Amino acid sequence: MNEQALSVNKESKAELNLLTGRRRMGKTKLIKRLIGKYRGVLLTCRDESEKLILERFSVTLGNYLNNDFIVKHSINGMDSF
Repeated sequence: MNEQALSVNKESKAELNLLTGRRRMGKTKLIKRLIGKYRGVLLTCRDESEKLILERFSVTLGNYLNNDFIVKHSINGMDSF
């Protein structure tokens, strides 16, 4: 895997990063290390319906933000996200 410079957002504003690449190259491991160091949430999409993915992510995001509203009222589509 070619190493590329990764910038870390030092301000306290929301940011979305997308990492793509071939299988078995260490993408998940890299993201988990960055989340462990800088905080964040990982959304892993599996072969599931959009509804299930967003329900699972709502719980993860709600717990991360300590927000019961997000946990109880899951994101119902990518448009509302």
